Amino acid sequence: MAKKPCNFPNSLDNLVEDRKPGDVVTSDSYDVIESAINALEQKVGINNSLDTNSHEYKIAHKPNKPPSSTAGNLASLDSSGNLQDSGYKPTDFTTQDDISNKANKVLGAVSDNFVALKSDGDIKDSGKKAADFANVVHTHTGADIISEVSNADMVDGKHASEFEPVIPIKGTAFNKDFGTAEDTVCEGNDERLYDDRPPTPHAPTHITGGSDIIPSADLEGNSGLMTSDEKQKLNNATADNIIDTLVLRNNDGIINISDPVNPSNAATKNYVDTQDWVKVDKIIGGTSGNLAELTAGGNITDSGKKVSDFAEKLFVTATITTTWTGSSPPYTQDISIEGITEDHKPVISPVYSDTLATAIAQQTAWNLIDKIVTAAGKITVSCFTEKPITEIPIQIWVV
Repeated sequence: MAKKPCNFPNSLDNLVEDRKPGDVVTSDSYDVIESAINALEQKVGINNSLDTNSHEYKIAHKPNKPPSSTAGNLASLDSSGNLQDSGYKPTDFTTQDDISNKANKVLGAVSDNFVALKSDGDIKDSGKKAADFANVVHTHTGADIISEVSNADMVDGKHASEFEPVIPIKGTAFNKDFGTAEDTVCEGNDERLYDDRPPTPHAPTHITGGSDIIPSADLEGNSGLMTSDEKQKLNNATADNIIDTLVLRNNDGIINISDPVNPSNAATKNYVDTQDWVKVDKIIGGTSGNLAELTAGGNITDSGKKVSDFAEKLFVTATITTTWTGSSPPYTQDISIEGITEDHKPVISPVYSDTLATAIAQQTAWNLIDKIVTAAGKITVSCFTEKPITEIPIQIWVV
């Protein structure tokens, strides 16, 4: 018998008998071996087998275990169909509400209609709206009232209009008799309602331990009584120099205090009279509006100068633009400067750029400026021959 090649597991081997003369294996034995091998290959399956009964197919179609997981967590599928840890436990989810005892939604209902119950407890459209019913409290017009009254409208021979109105909840003072005794009420003309009688003595009710204590006066403007401590301080008030007492003027309208120690203390007459070395002398014959100046001794004297005698310092920045007035020389340009006047003689200088090329262009432009004149709230720049084509930042200093 010739040796056969084995194609498994790439494909199934189809083993058939090809015995030759002289072969040792009997036909019966060879049949058994051939059948066993064929059955085994069929059961195991070839690579990527599509036989759903083969082991190869079943193993390939089982999801992989999660690479890592937390005990008790639920599993979920990844994009490849394998298992992964979802990160959630069953306790992370709420249970579905039991809706077995819920009523069914009414289909085809009319908006604003009331709901009615069915015999099985479900709901239905009642076919009635609020407008179909009268309010508990309502009025009738003359057209609503009929002249005929039937016996059915009467109770004990009386109509409804003859009975008192129905009051659902009655208080304890309802339907009481008028009188002055206990469990009676006052009539509108009862003299007790307007009797101008003085109140009975009740002062103890307004002090400590009473039922209607008047509060102490406060700093918010509310009047009241004073406390015991406050009354004691008032009793201890004196014109003498005694610590922790209220100040009280004597018969001459004077109080006695100590000489001051701190800057915030009140000064005594003696202190004022003897400490005049710390005060400057008043200027006699000074001119109103003049500024004062110090003498060598620390006193003050009239300087003879007013504020208007001094020029106010002014420092501003501006820009000479490339917009000029005039089609031929001289070219002029007005620049608004707040605070400057015709009398000012300012110092004006260019502020060159940190960039060399720009600074050179600004310097060239500045050399074309021939005259600057001040006026009220502005300066006028003039060029006698040629006007600059580059803007020039400037600074103006008035002293």
